[in-house]
Amino acid sequence: MSTWLTGDELVAELACPQAGPAARAAVDALAQALAEAFDAVTEHCTRPGAGSVAPSDFPLAGLDSDSLAAFLGAFSGKKADSADESA
Repeated sequence: MSTWLTGDELVAELACPQAGPAARAAVDALAQALAEAFDAVTEHCTRPGAGSVAPSDFPLAGLDSDSLAAFLGAFSGKKADSADESA
């Protein structure tokens, strides 16, 4: 399996060059299951409130909420607010 980003699209390619007809059906079923899983993850990640992080997501970094917000703000170009108000 190979995956890559093309613009804003995730592309996944499954290859099983020596698969016979029976194995091909299994590979096709796997490809369908992966497509459904990617769709479910995408749907979850696009829900309001999804995608936030908290200092507990990075325990080895030793960051508090304000430090994490400043760090993330440096990459997003946004003013540093609290990284996760619910943390």
